[in-house]
Amino acid sequence: MGKRITEDERERQLFPLESKLQAYALKRLSTAPNLTAFKTIRSNVVGVSDLVICANGKFIAIELKRAASEKPTIAQREFLKEIERSGGSAGVAWTWGMIKLQLCLAGYDTGVFIPKEGEKNE
Repeated sequence: MGKRITEDERERQLFPLESKLQAYALKRLSTAPNLTAFKTIRSNVVGVSDLVICANGKFIAIELKRAASEKPTIAQREFLKEIERSGGSAGVAWTWGMIKLQLCLAGYDTGVFIPKEGEKNE
């Protein structure tokens, strides 16, 4: 049986592909109360973020990258700015911890993601 990964380790884990981070985040977000998250596959808007979230009525857009060295495109930056101008929250993340930070900055209680005693942290 492999070593159990802690939430702190998960928060700092770098994923080999952006799609892996997105899948992990969507799985974790699917269990959160008062939060709906989805990914966009195709859109009529250029630059739409990888994660689109509504948490406690607040719109949050998060652009995912594999590493800090990867930067959003001009269209992606413009989309994030438009969300902020509209009263939503927006940011860029390359780890699960950064996604949680964006949720926290939007006023969402990220304590719901801390595994309880004996609970599996996937």
